[in-house]
Amino acid sequence: MGGDLTPTRVRQILHGVCQSSYVYKSSDASSHPLGPDSFDSKTAPKYTVPSLASPTTLTLKNYAPLPFEKLRQKFEISAEMYMAAWDLPDEKLQLKLGAGRSGSLFLKSYDSRFIMKTIPHDECVSTLELMPGLYNHFMKNEDSLIAPIFGVYKFRSPDDKFVVYVIVLANIVRPVGLPAGYSEPVIFDLKGRVPKPGKAFRHRGEKGIVFKDNDLERVFYLTAEKRDRFLRQIKVDLDFLCNNNLMDYSFLIGVVSLAEGMISGPTRRGAAQVATSPFRCDFGGLGSDDRCSEVYYMGIIDNLTRYGKRKIAAHLIKSVRWESQTLSTVHARYYRDRMDSYLPTIFLLGPPPKREHEASIVEIPPPPLLGPPPAPLPVRETAATPFPMNLPPAGSVNSGHPMNWQAASATAALANQATSRRLTRDDDMPTAVLRASQVVSSEYFLLPIGSEDVEVAAARYVYEDDLYAPLPRRDRGA
Repeated sequence: MGGDLTPTRVRQILHGVCQSSYVYKSSDASSHPLGPDSFDSKTAPKYTVPSLASPTTLTLKNYAPLPFEKLRQKFEISAEMYMAAWDLPDEKLQLKLGAGRSGSLFLKSYDSRFIMKTIPHDECVSTLELMPGLYNHFMKNEDSLIAPIFGVYKFRSPDDKFVVYVIVLANIVRPVGLPAGYSEPVIFDLKGRVPKPGKAFRHRGEKGIVFKDNDLERVFYLTAEKRDRFLRQIKVDLDFLCNNNLMDYSFLIGVVSLAEGMISGPTRRGAAQVATSPFRCDFGGLGSDDRCSEVYYMGIIDNLTRYGKRKIAAHLIKSVRWESQTLSTVHARYYRDRMDSYLPTIFLLGPPPKREHEASIVEIPPPPLLGPPPAPLPVRETAATPFPMNLPPAGSVNSGHPMNWQAASATAALANQATSRRLTRDDDMPTAVLRASQVVSSEYFLLPIGSEDVEVAAARYVYEDDLYAPLPRRDRGA
């Protein structure tokens, strides 16, 4: 896909985004109420995008145009501002590969206010499923720290050889009006995980990369009022994500350190700010104190992953080797609780210590553990008799950990026997589940990953409030 997205094709996509995004250009979208089909992908309008200099025209499908237009108005983004932001010079039309594992490509707008990201089809489906709730959440919580979504689009060539889904998001790390000489933001992508053995601080001293939990060696400081407001809002956002069965999201924070004396007078800048959020009012971010010794650009990103059958299967296999505190593929409620406990430990009360341009390093303890960690279970080299697995009946009290470890251990032994090797890489795990499914009774482990009927033991016994409960099915379509 990346090879198909030439600068000429990207220019064509941007032209389609700008021309189709404002259905009610001549009037106020707020005067048009949402209907029952406003979020329905089947009723999304289609447009033909002229070829410009590209080989072919494109058919554009603009999903939920009215809700997204209302959201842009909520964030004070006019049609003229949106179109001007995507008027890029030729040298800036090259999409860049992101730092994550998704393989998504990214493109920043001219003013760096927006980010365009390519997404797979299933993520497009998840986004549209989530949008009614997300729309209401933004309308009721204008200070939300969840990264706003401003548009979802599908582009297709007449011969179907070129198909791409793109999403437009707010750029979280966007300094505005900072004094000359400020340092580039240091960016952390945090999930609240405990580092796996041997993986901590491997990127110490590097610059220009996005650091993970493994690399965090410092804390952040806020005044009492700012810290209380931040923790209240983050709890509201985390509850929303949990209620929608979402996990594996990240808390993104970019840090700009300002040396003493760089700021004089009031720090609240009104020009060109991102809406009116208290978390965006100090140079486009949140100042640590009245003098903005540090400015934090923060928000929740990558929040479109549901804890469904695939993630349950991944958790069951990974849990044999790793403790849940080190994983991101965990139940949505566990993920919420872990993040909610983690953030107060890295955002402390008080002003940052005095420094020049570089932030000081402060040793901090690892994120708090939620419940007693299970004893490590080795992957057995020889086959073990897997039945009876002694799985507890639905509704019985869990032993304190989100997985049935006896079942997981037996399954891992069968997977090891079938593959004749240990589970040493994530890439091996889906294969191991597939091989094991040919051996284990269909009552607990059965069909290959990728099948619409895939079921695993964890699908019957899902961690929720320390109880094993059935997992509800979800029918997905786009």
